[in-house]
Amino acid sequence: MSVVVSLLLSVDAPASTLHFADDVAFRAAWITITQVPLVFFLSTKRGPINILAGIPYDKINWLHKWVGRFIFISATTHVIIMKSSISVVDILLSHNKGVTVVRYGIASYFLLIWTAVSSILPIRRWSYRAFYINHWISTLAFLMVVLQHVPKYATTPIYMAFGFVALDKISIFVSILWINVSVRPLQPRLAKFRRAPGRARLVKGYPVEMLEPHNLSAPTDVKESTTMIRVCNVPISWRPGQHVRLYLPALGAFEVHPFTPANCSSIAVPPPLPPRGSQDIERRRSASSTSSNRSSDMSLMIRAHSGLTRRLKEFHTEWLRLPCPNATVSAMATSLTAYVDGPYGNPPVWENFENLVLIATSTGVSFALSIMDYLEQLCFSDVSKLRTQRIRFIWIVRHMDPQFEASVAELLRRYSTMMRDSGVQIETDFYVTCSQSEIKSSMAEIDQFAHLRPRLSRYGSGDRMLTIRNPDEIYDEWEEEERQWAEMEALEELQMKEIDPFVDTYDASSIYSKDGDRAGPYEGDGYAASETSTLLDGGNDEQSGRPSNTFSEVRLTFDETAVLDVTRPLSSPLQSPSLPRRKPSQKTCQCALVQYQRRKLRDPAKSSFDSTSYGVRPDIARIISGVVESDQHDKLMVAVCANNSVSRQANKAVSQAKFAFARGQRATDVEVFTEGFS
Repeated sequence: MSVVVSLLLSVDAPASTLHFADDVAFRAAWITITQVPLVFFLSTKRGPINILAGIPYDKINWLHKWVGRFIFISATTHVIIMKSSISVVDILLSHNKGVTVVRYGIASYFLLIWTAVSSILPIRRWSYRAFYINHWISTLAFLMVVLQHVPKYATTPIYMAFGFVALDKISIFVSILWINVSVRPLQPRLAKFRRAPGRARLVKGYPVEMLEPHNLSAPTDVKESTTMIRVCNVPISWRPGQHVRLYLPALGAFEVHPFTPANCSSIAVPPPLPPRGSQDIERRRSASSTSSNRSSDMSLMIRAHSGLTRRLKEFHTEWLRLPCPNATVSAMATSLTAYVDGPYGNPPVWENFENLVLIATSTGVSFALSIMDYLEQLCFSDVSKLRTQRIRFIWIVRHMDPQFEASVAELLRRYSTMMRDSGVQIETDFYVTCSQSEIKSSMAEIDQFAHLRPRLSRYGSGDRMLTIRNPDEIYDEWEEEERQWAEMEALEELQMKEIDPFVDTYDASSIYSKDGDRAGPYEGDGYAASETSTLLDGGNDEQSGRPSNTFSEVRLTFDETAVLDVTRPLSSPLQSPSLPRRKPSQKTCQCALVQYQRRKLRDPAKSSFDSTSYGVRPDIARIISGVVESDQHDKLMVAVCANNSVSRQANKAVSQAKFAFARGQRATDVEVFTEGFS
């Protein structure tokens, strides 16, 4: 605010006269009006700056925000000064034409305030769709209202803003039609005997294929799981690191979302031998014509959050329930049609860097996989163009998703095989930051049914036989627990009658403390019906006649609940009536359960990644510094597609390397390419 005011008063400032304040107010108004077309110019996705300069819209979005803030500050300066010369009564009651213009100015200023307030980060994170719709409605309304406020000789910037908006939307609409709508000729059986022109049909959009998980034995019921789809026969080429905007009308009529493909478009492979005859020349011509119109399948990794992504996950779940989804031609398998807009972005030439560091979090791994796919295709088509010698692949996730991990590992294994054969050194690291995902030694060391197994003699093993000290002590504990339960039920019955004498003991549904506060629902059937019970807790032992509702320290064995450290059963079933019964905890992550099920389903095999870490966060600065110091002469690129925290760490480490290059401590510069998301 102080910078803007100082510029208004210092650079070609008006003379100090009696109308100095009014001159400053009108100057602020002119600055506001002239900046309006600029803020709309910087918001275009296919505007002149995007097409001519090759600058993607996401790289200049920060400038769009700062110009908007500058407009808000200059407009506030204009309103504050002009308000001091006009009373509120005149604004509300006067019928003067000049006051009507002032009313339009106040309305446009309130629209500007609403646009600024509704654009703050928490609202964008809460619902980007609501923010986007509100932002466009508010800004267009601001243009129409401010057009009534400014004089006619000052309307040119407003019409320029309308022109930039119209140009952007028309170019996007034309691009969508060009990519997604085509006319394809029909090929009848006897087409080669017909001389008349054949028929054609109009094709809109592209079919969507659902991909099966690579590991069907892994658990699937995880929070915010990832769905992998394939958009077939897309007739555009995209480079690794670019993103597209996807529209699925069957799942969201008014939702368009950006996604980064996990692969790149197919690279044209030259024929192995030159043509030797006229027939070979004709074949080469036909091959070149088909290669110019080649299409590629686009693989997308979409994490389920809400709206379109959640409905896509539900659609994929229903598709997996089909008897044989890949072999059965059903309506569900062919009902989804996708419309693609793009590609957007201007990534660097990846093969020109000797050393690559790829850092990704969550579904940002598709960004890194597209680079790996491109380099793998380059190894097959023209390895002479590839200068890359080392690749460091780092993938960071918050919670475990076995299906997603298996899919990424399979793609990474396929991409890495060809590059390693071409002499490229690849190092892959995988991090799960959730503390519940840490592998505990107790998962494999303790046998929860050891006390039920028969005693087998093991000759020559040297192990001591498993014995129980004081075996009759457990029966005494059972009797003591039964006595405690009887006392507790009598105490609860007495408390219930003290509160309401008309409530029957067997109809009581709540337990109350001595202070009269409600403690929680009474489940019945003793402690075995509580939230910490397991399958071994309920029921009675028909042979012995003793209840199996025992939780003494002697009988308590290792179970899944104790492994996961989610809830630990008490050593005694007796609970103080003065303490409230603990409510069931909210649904937390299932990393520990996934880790435990993975150990039960199969033996832990060798991971597809060179390094796998659970329950820890990587030191991005140390990793980048180690790569920078390993070879001072390699041309290094750090590519990041991660959240704001990881992106800031990577940019800070690269900035330090750039300072070292500026001071002459490093022979080559270090570049960074960030594809951030929140």
